[in-house]
Amino acid sequence: MAEEIKNTIFFKRKYKEDDKEIIIEFENILNSPLYTGILKLVGVLEHTDKASSIAILEFKRKQNLYLEGDKIDAITIIKILKDRIIVNENGGYYTLVIL
Repeated sequence: MAEEIKNTIFFKRKYKEDDKEIIIEFENILNSPLYTGILKLVGVLEHTDKASSIAILEFKRKQNLYLEGDKIDAITIIKILKDRIIVNENGGYYTLVIL
């Protein structure tokens, strides 16, 4: 899972061989198109530790709690934000907003 995220288009790695530094640049993915599939964002529980934020999603008429990195079928939760989440489905990035 971690390697999949590292190799995505919104992370770029630059290696400096001299000092062996790895610089990771995060590109803006907030402008991903809206997701139109069967997954629905019901709510977000934002935590001060961003990695501990929780998304409440409805899938097949059942609601569950999910963290960043969790998978639902072919959909991976990439980022949980205050009012939306970013998901990856079959290599494409999409935004789910609370409706």
